Amino acid sequence: MSTTLYRKYRPQTFGELVYQTHVVQTLQNQLGGGKVAHAYLFSGPRGLGKTTVARILAKAVNCQNLANNEPCNNCSSCLEITSGNNIDLIEIDAASNRGIEDIRELREQIKYAPVHNKYKVYIIDEVHMLTKEAFNALLKTLEEPPAHALFILATTEAHKLPETIVSRCQHFDFKKVPLAEMMGVVGAVALKEGVNIPPEAVEQIARLSQGHVRDALSLLGQILALGEKDISLVTINAFLPQQFSEQLIAFLKLLLTDEAGALVFVRQLVEDGIALEPFIKQLLELTRLLMVGRATGNFSELDLLYADVQKQELIELSKTLPQTGWLELVKLLAVAIQESKSAEIATLPLEILVITFVEKRKKTNNPPPPPTNSGSAVSGSEPKVVNQPEIKPTEEVKESSLVATVNSAELGIILNQWLEILESIRVYNHSVAAFIKQSHPLSLADNVLTLGFQHSFHWDQVKERKYLD
Repeated sequence: MSTTLYRKYRPQTFGELVYQTHVVQTLQNQLGGGKVAHAYLFSGPRGLGKTTVARILAKAVNCQNLANNEPCNNCSSCLEITSGNNIDLIEIDAASNRGIEDIRELREQIKYAPVHNKYKVYIIDEVHMLTKEAFNALLKTLEEPPAHALFILATTEAHKLPETIVSRCQHFDFKKVPLAEMMGVVGAVALKEGVNIPPEAVEQIARLSQGHVRDALSLLGQILALGEKDISLVTINAFLPQQFSEQLIAFLKLLLTDEAGALVFVRQLVEDGIALEPFIKQLLELTRLLMVGRATGNFSELDLLYADVQKQELIELSKTLPQTGWLELVKLLAVAIQESKSAEIATLPLEILVITFVEKRKKTNNPPPPPTNSGSAVSGSEPKVVNQPEIKPTEEVKESSLVATVNSAELGIILNQWLEILESIRVYNHSVAAFIKQSHPLSLADNVLTLGFQHSFHWDQVKERKYLD
């Protein structure tokens, strides 16, 4: 079985690590000064080298020929740790060993001195998975550890750890790797593997990794598995997940300025063979970054996904919408992602998003006049939902009306229960409910409810026989 690139090129010294300089410098200073802590906490996203640094530190504290605060990788201790055969290095996966009995066993073992080395090193990965009881047991050990014990806790979710645990550790937060450094990693590994990859492809792999070294090398491994020595950009595009940077920016511009153009753009995406579910997911991520960037003034995360020119374009674009507008768009996109999983019409979730978002902006910019009681309330009672702008049954609306039989004798009751009615329709048929939601009750006569559609698009969909019935 071949070794994955991430394992094959796993750094074996501090100097080989990528980007985590703030962690490396501190650890090396402590090694040089003989002031290694008894417990460390390494936190941060997946695939950034937390476990790798833990192993390098385990080698360094036990290295027989430590030089320049780097493990020699030649002594018996270093070689055993590198090969995974060092009896004094104990690695625990807290995801599968999370109970109090597991920690009690650890506490029993820790009493015994190392067999060959100065330190007995315990690396507990995904430590946030431990149970409350296990954390309490671990805390007792961290409070009074034996001099020969070194704990290194690693987690992707530090916020789930009890503060009592965090306070007993020296905490280092690992950062995502910037684009330039990631391109260097991908290019260097490809060179070592004897494969020629164009710079554009290296950049694409680096961007798709979104700052995760392991993901970058995993993507590169998929390409190298083809067995070709010269990899073209066409080959890269055929095997890697699509990144819709240009299309996302173009769509956002249209969404903010041209409703009809945005709807046409959605149709064009499908005609171009672009799957809308991953497109919507990437759109949500971009919108989230713009929302957060608008609030904090920090758009640095865009560096991982977009070129400098695109980043500046997005920053300017973020200024065209108030913070509440970005928040509303994020919420609508979160709904659209769920809708896209089961939509009978692929374009429908995005089309509904476009029209809903535009309509909400219109109402925000031009709020309707205060509602009146005339003709909108049931006699003798105030309806729960009365906030409809006046809609005149023009010829256009008459041509795009849907007639449906109902049992109510009062339009006010329909208005009062409109949200409940929509929910009942949604349970019966999700698509129909989405279309009907864009309409307004106009009149009720002889048990016939007339609905008016402000946009012909929704009416055209509803009058299809499969929905009309």
